[in-house]
Amino acid sequence: DRIGAKEGRIAKLVEGKATSARIVTQVYLAALCRYPTWQEAAKAVAAIDGAKKPQAAAEDLMWALINSKEFLFNH
Repeated sequence: DRIGAKEGRIAKLVEGKATSARIVTQVYLAALCRYPTWQEAAKAVAAIDGAKKPQAAAEDLMWALINSKEFLFNH
């Protein structure tokens, strides 16, 4: 997926009216191949729900995960 692309995974989820929880789960699965912990999910959902631009917040989450140590060591 191209992050931020109009045809990317996050854009499709947002356009499809996916819940913030579903978006967070899909981003974690795509980036880290695992489900988020409940703490991770709660923080990420709150960030997306509180954002003026939910898609941008979800894209920021994806970038944060891609730049995490977990991603670097597992991929």
